[in-house]
Amino acid sequence: MKKFISMWLLPLVFACNKKSDPIVPAPVPVVEKRLKALNWQSLPSPYYHFAYDNAGRIVSASHAAGIRNYQFTYSGSNIQEVKNNAGPNQDRLLYHYENGKVTAIKYINKEGENYQRCFLAYNEVGQLKSMEWGTKLGAVGFAQQRTVSFVYYSAGDVKERRDQLHAIPGLQEEALHVDLFENYDQGNCADEFMLLHNPNEHMIFLPGIRIQKHNPAKITRTGTGLQYSSEYVYVYDSKGWPISKTGKVRLNSGSNAGQEFQVNIGYSYYD
Repeated sequence: MKKFISMWLLPLVFACNKKSDPIVPAPVPVVEKRLKALNWQSLPSPYYHFAYDNAGRIVSASHAAGIRNYQFTYSGSNIQEVKNNAGPNQDRLLYHYENGKVTAIKYINKEGENYQRCFLAYNEVGQLKSMEWGTKLGAVGFAQQRTVSFVYYSAGDVKERRDQLHAIPGLQEEALHVDLFENYDQGNCADEFMLLHNPNEHMIFLPGIRIQKHNPAKITRTGTGLQYSSEYVYVYDSKGWPISKTGKVRLNSGSNAGQEFQVNIGYSYYD
C-alpha cells in the first residue's frame, strides 16, 4: 500500500465526493495541439512521448523513457487496441464502444487471458463519470478492484476526483484518495490523460472526452495515507498551450509533514 501511495505522489492529481456544481457540456476544441513530449524533472525522460499519423491520431506512446511503449490500432477514428511492446509485459488493451463512447476496456496478457477489465460510465452531458476496474481471481471470476469517479465545475473542468481501492483479501487493503482541483486559469490543458491512470499502470486514452480544458493552480490531496497540497504556475505559448509548469508541493501528513519540494515540468509539441 505504501508503494501505491508513493507512486501517486509523482504526477500529483485528482477528486472528492462533494455536491457538484450544475453540469454543462464541455465542447471539444476544434483545433488541438499535438503533444510531443512531457518531461518531468528528476524522472526518466521523456516521461511521456507521443507520435501521430497524418490524421492526427496517436500511433505510438511511451512512458518513463520507454519502460512502456505502446502501439495503437484503429477502426476509423476509434481506438481498437493498444499494445505494450516493451519488456516482458506484452499486454493488449481492447477498447469496446457504445454510442461512440468507450464503455469497456479489456486487459489481455501475452497468454491471451483477460486478467483485468475496466468499465466506463458517462453523465447526462457526456462527461466521464466513473471508471471501475475488476481483476480476475482464478475460477472465482472478477473481483471489484478500484473505482475512480469525477465531479465537474459548471465550466467543464474536473473539480474532484475520488480514487477508491476496494479490499481484496491477500492482494490489497481498502484505501481512498481524494483530490480537489481549484483556481483554474484559461490556458489549454495538455496532460489531462494523466487523470485516467496511475504511473505504474497501463496508459488509457479517451480521444474527444474532456476532463480538464484548463489548468488548475491548486490541487489538494486528502484521504488515506499521504496528504499534500500543491500550487502551480504555468507559462504558455502564443496559442495558449503550456510550455512549462512549475510549483511546490507541501506534505500535510506523516513524519515529513511541513516539508516542501519543487516540481518542474516541460511540454513540447509538433508544429
